[in-house]
Amino acid sequence: MANENVPIDESKPAKQVGDWKRRALIPLMPLAVPGVLIAFAAIFLIIAVCLPFLAVKGFFRQRTFVTQLKSKDRFVTLSHLRPKLEVGEGTLIEEWGVKGPYRIWWTSENVAARGTPPTDEDFRSIMGGKDHVFNDQCVKDYLEPDTGRAILTDIKPRVSRNGGLKTLFPGVQVVMLVATGKQNEIKIVAILPESAIKIANLTDRSVNLNGWRVFDGRANNELRLTGEVAAGGNLVVSFASSKVSFNVNGGDLTLRSAEGRWHTVCYTKEQVRRGEWVEVG
Repeated sequence: MANENVPIDESKPAKQVGDWKRRALIPLMPLAVPGVLIAFAAIFLIIAVCLPFLAVKGFFRQRTFVTQLKSKDRFVTLSHLRPKLEVGEGTLIEEWGVKGPYRIWWTSENVAARGTPPTDEDFRSIMGGKDHVFNDQCVKDYLEPDTGRAILTDIKPRVSRNGGLKTLFPGVQVVMLVATGKQNEIKIVAILPESAIKIANLTDRSVNLNGWRVFDGRANNELRLTGEVAAGGNLVVSFASSKVSFNVNGGDLTLRSAEGRWHTVCYTKEQVRRGEWVEVG
């Protein structure tokens, strides 16, 4: 009897191999939807908390910068400046960074007469570290917080987009300057992958690093700096107590000042692999 053939009932469809898996997952399906909703709720909560925090942080940083310039008589409102702009006096300076114009300055000087201002095509090359004599010198002479000659205005940066300043004040010269961190002359000059960086002070005065930060390009983790760099000196900053990390496939590190200016350096996969001090900057 054990070997007797059992007739097949062709009226019943054959069971598919995966049927049992689908049946096993059916009781779990009600749990999947709440799980997805919880994940979206967590993401929304993070965004809702972080964005206002970053906005407030940026607001106070900008207010501190404005207060610093006011103490040096280097701040003017548009209402006071308008008469000069309407008669075409001086030069408006758009201070540009990675995300576009973020400060508008004014000087009574004819800035464009000093040489050839950077064009839109020059933007990326300057941000990549390429020298631009006019840009570098003018940023130092006009925008440097301690010694610059330009006056910060309260004109909203968004006004300058798409030629807005020329539309409002057609008689005034408008010059774009790219802030790269060179004007501070505080730079990352060497890196030790996974461990530290060396910062150089190329000025003739000591610089307090309170408010300065180092960011990695991988996850935008930051390390807040403290202390001072002596005039013409170097300072080694360790990453041991921070989340700043190196990308094993190569990446970049950015040094940002308290005023929002920055200096970025890049490194390669081979340099990370060697694990030795590498000169950059």
